[in-house]
Amino acid sequence: SKISIFGSNGINYVRRRPGEDLLPECTLVTMKHPISVMVWGCMTRNAVGRTHIVDGILNAKKYQENILDTKLLTSIDDLFEGKTETCVFQQDSATCHTAQTVKNWRKAKRISV
Repeated sequence: SKISIFGSNGINYVRRRPGEDLLPECTLVTMKHPISVMVWGCMTRNAVGRTHIVDGILNAKKYQENILDTKLLTSIDDLFEGKTETCVFQQDSATCHTAQTVKNWRKAKRISV
């Protein structure tokens, strides 16, 4: 998840009548490059697993080495007694999640998505 400290990652719409475009109550403060932090975490219905604060841009290699190998496997050990076949791993379609190297890693570890 990407968390913005100040500002927005999306588009904000403001409704105004003709002639109101420069009134302070009809404008929003924006920041060209909002300060943000990216955090990875995992959870089950009963417990919370490990978290990781992502440093810089996340690619498939960093995702596998810094998150999957360390945080995910440790969380599976803690929450599922190391039995990867008893958990289902859910993620979005980010490029680093769908890279072939990551798919091969999950297959080798027997982690279902």
